[in-house]
Amino acid sequence: MQYETMSQKEALDIVQAEASAMGLGILETLQLYKQAPHEFGSVERCAFNTALRGFQRLLAPVTE
Repeated sequence: MQYETMSQKEALDIVQAEASAMGLGILETLQLYKQAPHEFGSVERCAFNTALRGFQRLLAPVTE
């Protein structure tokens, strides 16, 4: 089981700040992170992972 250490809002704020600093959109920044996570600090990696899990939950098929 994975535990989240920050809220989705906190994570998305960090991802947005990184995206703005690089002049990219959020999705492009997440793609860059997936390619080279070692290029980011531990807080940023935590934020990216939290944001990615949130997007996965958002887009997951509904099971009844």
